[in-house]
Amino acid sequence: MSYTVATDVGGTCTDTVIAASDGTVYIGKVLSTPPDFAMGVIDSIRSAATTMGAS
Repeated sequence: MSYTVATDVGGTCTDTVIAASDGTVYIGKVLSTPPDFAMGVIDSIRSAATTMGAS
């Protein structure tokens, strides 16, 4: 199975969507982490991955 990952970094929240090739969608949402927004991206991807049972 393949996955598409998209992340949106905003001022308040960082959102990630993981879409599986079978049409299943998983969502992760965390607070943004200025000044190091990369940490928010990682946390958001981790959150979405957790909803799909991955770690």
